Order: sequence, then C-alpha cells, then structure tokens
Amino acid sequence: GGRTLVKTAQALHAQTLHVLSLDPDHGGAQYLMGRLHAGVMRMDRVTRFVAIRLLGGGALSGASWGEARARLEAAVMDDPCVPDHHYELARLYAERGDRNLAISQLEQLDDLTPSAPFASVFERASELLDELRLQSAGSD
Repeated sequence: GGRTLVKTAQALHAQTLHVLSLDPDHGGAQYLMGRLHAGVMRMDRVTRFVAIRLLGGGALSGASWGEARARLEAAVMDDPCVPDHHYELARLYAERGDRNLAISQLEQLDDLTPSAPFASVFERASELLDELRLQSAGSD
C-alpha cells in the first residue's frame, strides 16, 4: 500500500544520504537519489500531498526536478557504463521537454554492450528513442 511505499522511500532516502555522506560522488547512490526525486515529482499533486503530509513522507518534501537532473547527471558521469543511468536521465530530459538531450543520452547506449541483466533497459531505451525521433521528425 501507499504507507509501505512511503516508508520504503524514506528508508531508501536515509540510506542513500548516508552513502553520499561517505562518498559524495558514488554513482549508484546519486542514481537512486535522482530516481527518488524524479519519482516524487512524477506523482500528481494530490498523491504527492498525501504521501508527504498524510503518510509521513517528510523526507520526500524536498524533491525537485532540478535535484533529480543533477543527481542523474552525476550518476552518468561517475558510472557511464551503466545503461540504466543513461535511460533514466534520457527519460527525465524527455519529460522536461529537452528532446535533443534525451536523444543524445539514448544514443550513448549504442556504445554499451547489451547484457541479460539490462535487456529490458535497452528495450525501453530503444522504444523511447524511436518515439523521440518520431516527435522530432513531426516537428520539423
């Protein structure tokens, strides 16, 4: 349920902050924090209000698109060989209206070797890239 999700997000937030206090450039922790911020910002206003105010998700109240972007960009810089980092950053760019940056980020996945654990990431990335290219062609 919602309360469990909020408590899990709070625990993830606390653990990630702890890792970042020990290693501020830790790519995995930056990625998780970026995903957390983006996830909160993707909630509609009512859901976000309920999660933060009524279900006790106070740690989620500081979420922002800017922080999500900065954290995901830091993750890509620290761990450029992790496909998920590129995909999530591209997804954020696309959602925020920056198609060109999103496409560029997804194209960087071409330099990585697809592997079984990341097969679904490469699949989703390919679908998003096709969608963005179609949008770009339609707007020209």
